[in-house]
Amino acid sequence: MQHPPRQRLSSNARLRSYRRLRDAESIASKSRCAPSSRRFALASDAATAATNSARRHACTRKLSRCLRGGCDEAPSTLAAPGESIAVMGRREDWAETVWKSDRVGHALVLVFTGIAVWAAYTVRSPGVSVGLLATAAGIMSIRTDMHIVEKVSWMLILMVLATAEIHSIGKSNFENNKQRAELNSEFSHIASTQKSEFEATAGELTRAYELSQKQFKATIDDLSQTNHQERRRFRALVTQNKKLFEHEEQLAESYSGRITAGKMVTPHNGCEGKAPPGSTLILYPDYTGFADHFPYTVLEVNGRPQFQLKQVSPGVITPILDIRDADDKIIARFDENGFVVGRRLSVSRPNPSTLIVIDEYGNEAINISYFNDHAISLSRYIYVNKQKRPLGQFASHASFGSGSCIGGSIGSDFLVR
Repeated sequence: MQHPPRQRLSSNARLRSYRRLRDAESIASKSRCAPSSRRFALASDAATAATNSARRHACTRKLSRCLRGGCDEAPSTLAAPGESIAVMGRREDWAETVWKSDRVGHALVLVFTGIAVWAAYTVRSPGVSVGLLATAAGIMSIRTDMHIVEKVSWMLILMVLATAEIHSIGKSNFENNKQRAELNSEFSHIASTQKSEFEATAGELTRAYELSQKQFKATIDDLSQTNHQERRRFRALVTQNKKLFEHEEQLAESYSGRITAGKMVTPHNGCEGKAPPGSTLILYPDYTGFADHFPYTVLEVNGRPQFQLKQVSPGVITPILDIRDADDKIIARFDENGFVVGRRLSVSRPNPSTLIVIDEYGNEAINISYFNDHAISLSRYIYVNKQKRPLGQFASHASFGSGSCIGGSIGSDFLVR
């Protein structure tokens, strides 16, 4: 016996046959078409057994038709779970058939063609076309049984979406560059404005600094001028105080009777070249003596010094002299402690180097001038024995004469016995 050739089924047909067989076995295991022997054994009468047998044969026939695909619904005796599984299987088969049909493929191609055209002519932000492109690629991966026209259509759609994405990226970059250029321009304007404001502020600060420097210089000049004037006033005050001090010192010296060596030139005299070195010339009106020691006695009366010159310190001398009137009263006394004069006499100190005593008649009673460290000048007259007499009457030297040089070791220049 020869069997007819086996028909080759497609993969989809084999999958559908396998699912029907699985559903039929599940229905048979859960239906009443296969009652257990225990159920039939428990039947108490022949009528019940006959009824169950009839039901089992009817269910078996319907199940066979279902396995061959000839039934539209499961037997009424099937349980609810088995019936739901069969419905779900049929729905899944229907959905798979619809998805893989050419109409769905054409519809998807048309829809995505419109989307691609919309993406190409409507510039979107970068990333939108990439999402659409990924969706189209996912659909192509699911629809495996596509003919060549559909595949070419999908490739064109992918190319359009990719081109739209590239265009979006380029436009986005262009806008970004444009915005960056605008920002740079704005920043440049702001920087230029800030620079000009800073330069203006710096200029104002510079002018203010220069003005403050000028004011400071003027203030310093004023202070310097004021300080200079103050120094001049201070120097003038110091000079005035110094002069006042010197005047007071001179006044004190004048009252002390001390005579200070001056800076006058020694006049011509008879002792030029004759006086020993270091001696002091005593200049009289008609002759010259020299003193090689101090105190030096000018006049001696009855063996006692009447008129002496005493050196207080180098360059300073004081006369030691008593002047008496006709009643032998002392009307003037000069000693180391100063001098005292009566009402009839007066003392004149033209300078620290000169001492003049004026009597009541306005005549010089005595005149002493300390020319310099080496010359002292004395007056012509002196009061001796209550009378004013010239010194020449009491010369102690035999060679006493006009222009002669006397003095030294013989004692006094003039003697009164």
